[in-house]
Amino acid sequence: MPCCSESRPDGAVEAKILGGESYSCSGLPVAGGGTVNAATYTYTNTTTGTTTQWAAGTNWDVVPVSASDTALVFGAGAGLVNTNVLTANNDVADPFVLNSLTMSYAGTGTGTNFAKVTISGGTLNFVSNGGIGPTLALNATGSTGAGLNTIPQISIDANVSLSDALTVTGNSSAIINGIVSGSVGITKNAGSSGILALAGANTYTGVTTISNGSISVRHNQGLGTTDGATVVTAGGALLMSGGVTVTGESLAIDGDGAATAGACAMNPATTPGQATLRWGAPPPRGSSPLQER
Repeated sequence: MPCCSESRPDGAVEAKILGGESYSCSGLPVAGGGTVNAATYTYTNTTTGTTTQWAAGTNWDVVPVSASDTALVFGAGAGLVNTNVLTANNDVADPFVLNSLTMSYAGTGTGTNFAKVTISGGTLNFVSNGGIGPTLALNATGSTGAGLNTIPQISIDANVSLSDALTVTGNSSAIINGIVSGSVGITKNAGSSGILALAGANTYTGVTTISNGSISVRHNQGLGTTDGATVVTAGGALLMSGGVTVTGESLAIDGDGAATAGACAMNPATTPGQATLRWGAPPPRGSSPLQER
């Protein structure tokens, strides 16, 4: 096949397409005549109580580079005891440009005091890499059950800038405490049990789409500005936190929610209290007051 690869100084592998047709190199579909770069940087720290600086290279296979072909992987299946608390601080670039972020620690231990992994520091700027849109993959694993939850909690305390629409996948959960900005939107479209919590005074203006899994709103501006609508399709759910009031948002709902538990519901895992949605457009046919999930 007319495809070759070569190493770059930063450790990335560059795949070049030779010819005028479409091929797949290193698993990435690319139009003929183009070039696709796959630059993956893996962070595997499992030491509790530490804050590591990205630029120091501690616990990275290679110091990550801010670029449109950058893929950051946290965990890569590494075991993380559920009492551990880790913070990785981005001091490499502000903003730090990347195409994908994957959270894939494997939680271990007993009890419900799950591990916590936090990304702090400079803004994360999600961009497309050629025709490949930016993604946030929530792939952390662990055990759950009566008196048991070892799935690590993921927190993004850094601000998030979206140059292209962000797709969120995976069956684990994460919270973005930083401010999400950009003229595009967010789609949660894979991972029926995964929850993305939006806790900042977000300013993004695009559409928020929930077609699989849930988005939890933990701030009055969690869904961004009212310039963009929120669309919940079959298999998705919008979860409202107590005390949150969303005003003027255009909302379209179809289906009976993630795991048929309601397409628009109260999130009992957050602060108790009343949540309010004041529609920016007429409420969907058959809509009713929020039900606790």
